[in-house]
Amino acid sequence: MCIRDRVSVGLNREDIYNLMNRKPTLPCGKLEIRNSRMLYTKNELNDMIRWGGDIGMFQIDRPINNIPLADGTFIQGSCNKYKTSFCADTCYNLKLYRMYPNMAKRDIRCEMNWQKMGKHNTWQIAEHLYKKRKQTKRARFMSRGEAIANKQDVFRVKALAEDTSDTNWWLPTRAWQSKYLRTLIEDELMTMDNVSVNASFDPSNTHEEWDLMVNVHGWNVMFYGDDSPNAIPVGKRFACPKTWKKLKGHCKVCKGGCFSSTVINRQSIVHLSEH
Repeated sequence: MCIRDRVSVGLNREDIYNLMNRKPTLPCGKLEIRNSRMLYTKNELNDMIRWGGDIGMFQIDRPINNIPLADGTFIQGSCNKYKTSFCADTCYNLKLYRMYPNMAKRDIRCEMNWQKMGKHNTWQIAEHLYKKRKQTKRARFMSRGEAIANKQDVFRVKALAEDTSDTNWWLPTRAWQSKYLRTLIEDELMTMDNVSVNASFDPSNTHEEWDLMVNVHGWNVMFYGDDSPNAIPVGKRFACPKTWKKLKGHCKVCKGGCFSSTVINRQSIVHLSEH
């Protein structure tokens, strides 16, 4: 009998407290509860997943840079370790932070929710996502911020992807710069049918890095920052229809671009036009 069932048959407040705060011996569906604080509230789920009309899919966000808190500490930015100098100077989200001060407050909540994620609660995110009226066949890690800042993030992504097998997750990342994380991503995520990994590149990346990721490791690449057709030094260039032809929402149906590795089993070098 799971916790939800046992609460309904007459446990008192003390019994419920003890049950919710001890290591479980009985599973509750996909969940094994150690502490009720490990579960998401409805508000937290609403914060975590938002609709991106520009790309036509739901997406998750994380803070880009450190965000100071009132107690003198800070929420760590997800892009701190792997952002390039070009990325740091040109990221369009920096402008959005200035325009919308509350965006940073939401990012704090998003990061706290992200750190809370694991196999014990990804079923909640799946249930929340599949109640949405808009399409859930595709979604994105992250629209803002870096999905893979460390080893734990790889397994957070994997846990959510496993519980949302009907959703193909688009995952651009700069974590390929870490040999350890690159190998972990290849072993844990790129073997999944519903995670479409793209190495994020910009003009600061070297020819050697292009050759490593395209020719040696065979990753999809998502390039941004130079609209010249000659900006792609290796591989066959795929001009992103959404950014070059201004096709709002096209990402949800595009086959030859960022989702090509899982949709048509083909490598793509995706060239995004500048915003």
